[in-house]
Amino acid sequence: LVKRPDQVRTLLLCTHLFWSAQRVNESTQKSEQVRDGEKVLACLKKATKLTTQIMDQSVQVQLYNELLNCYIYYFNQNHPDIDITVLNSLIEKLQSETSKISSNESDEFIHNQIKKTFDYLRQQSQVEKFQGLQINN
Repeated sequence: LVKRPDQVRTLLLCTHLFWSAQRVNESTQKSEQVRDGEKVLACLKKATKLTTQIMDQSVQVQLYNELLNCYIYYFNQNHPDIDITVLNSLIEKLQSETSKISSNESDEFIHNQIKKTFDYLRQQSQVEKFQGLQINN
């Protein structure tokens, strides 16, 4: 059996199968990229749902950060269903869950990863595409 955190990470990795994989068109024998936004979004939503079911608060926060990073990637890739509103809701969820974990030594890695994600988003908020991001940290 695969534990929930591993299930979430596997789903996040599977999104790349539906977005950036190459396949050969049999009629033209040319390679083309796969861009199946619906399947990518389905994997992301399933990963989000599994993340909410994780009991360990620290692991849950770490996975929310990984989810946010994955959503940012697809936002940068111009996924049609991922916009600033989706990013803002994930940012808000991550910030609220982060406030629930302690600042002890074992969670320091998680806090550093979240800080790096938010630093990146603050930097990107200067770009027109990222206008409207709401980062409170």
